[in-house]
Amino acid sequence: MSKRSINLLVVVLLFSCNALSQKKFERESRLTKSELPDFAVAFESIFKDGQSIKWYLEEGLERYSIEAKYKRNGKRYSVEFDTLGTLEDVEIEIDQSEIPQETYRSICERLSAEGDRHKIDKIQIQYTGEEQVLKEVSVSGKCEVYCVTRYELVVRIRKDKELSSFEYLFSEDGTLERRSEIIIQTSSNLEY
Repeated sequence: MSKRSINLLVVVLLFSCNALSQKKFERESRLTKSELPDFAVAFESIFKDGQSIKWYLEEGLERYSIEAKYKRNGKRYSVEFDTLGTLEDVEIEIDQSEIPQETYRSICERLSAEGDRHKIDKIQIQYTGEEQVLKEVSVSGKCEVYCVTRYELVVRIRKDKELSSFEYLFSEDGTLERRSEIIIQTSSNLEY
């Protein structure tokens, strides 16, 4: 292998590692009914049973989004839209037992390699795809036609006596797609 090829390989590997490891910060602000954009009102109309939905403006490090949160059939849902109203994904909180066994094994192997110990705080199945399909998923909780399925986990990792929280995104087969360290917002004001 030539020196140029090795240098190119090193650059690609560094870029890949950087793309997988990011920082994550979110701040949510509750939106009132009068503050809802038209697409949010239209989304609520797909529920024939008058589903109660709470709306949030979500501020991240690089972008804003609008999120609908609700409980349906005993599950917590989170439906995310960009600020123009494009439905981006549907996430449904699930139990570890709802992940296929081989996929969960791959996920756990990756998490075990991240530090001395880990604790999974939250698991969501994430669906992305065509907007009409995602609307159906947001009502039924099932993807009957093609959706991209991923698993999003919030995990506390202990490494060298340091405790950090991360959000992981795994593909349907358990391959790591993204790892983001969760930035905890600290307050400069004393709170009682």
